[in-house]
Amino acid sequence: MDFFNNIFKNSKSSVDKIKGNFDAGALSNRFAVNIFGPGGNFSVEGIRCETASLPGRSLTTKDFHTTGTTTKKVTQVNNTNEVDFAFLCDSSFFDRYIIEAWQSSIFTEEDGNSIKPIFKYPKDYYGTIEIEQFRRDDSMALKYKFYDAFPISYEPMPLTMGDAALMKFTCKFAFKTFDTEYGKAPKLSVLNKGRRYLDLARESLTVASRFNGKSKDMLGKLNDLDSAGSRLSGLLG
Repeated sequence: MDFFNNIFKNSKSSVDKIKGNFDAGALSNRFAVNIFGPGGNFSVEGIRCETASLPGRSLTTKDFHTTGTTTKKVTQVNNTNEVDFAFLCDSSFFDRYIIEAWQSSIFTEEDGNSIKPIFKYPKDYYGTIEIEQFRRDDSMALKYKFYDAFPISYEPMPLTMGDAALMKFTCKFAFKTFDTEYGKAPKLSVLNKGRRYLDLARESLTVASRFNGKSKDMLGKLNDLDSAGSRLSGLLG
């Protein structure tokens, strides 16, 4: 019963305290965006991004018939290849300036302009983007890194004489591919540790109980404890 004694010690047991021992879950508003321009010419880390999207990935498969049954084999990796951002603008429009300048540099190579564009080679305008998602303790939980990225569009910014509001700059980046990195997992909570130890003990005793009566009795007690823990979890939702 040390598992439950550790939870209820200090005589301040409550539903909120018990819930506090569980992982609170990842939050969608704890993230940062870092932008690294072509050739490392500039970087903007922790840019004031209001919204971003973490793209998915899928595999294209093809059916093969070899031994009378249908099997699938992978033929292609598919990325979304585009990611959207919305930035909050400061009074100098610094965030917009950086992204617009990056896009403009793509078609103003040498004597090019928006009327008669002359495009750079792709390798000369590719950059890198990172999106980092953080835990409550500000440690990195998940990082997306986008390769061969560049801004392909930005949306109009409306002005109004009505109620004042912070202006937002919405833009879209294309990229070739991405990879993900996961931060070091936090230490297990009291309840999660107990769950792991309980499962390990039950697995060992299930085998031992076949040959030992005392082990069978102990297994029964652990099963009772597991049932009690399941009822507790049910009460907590």
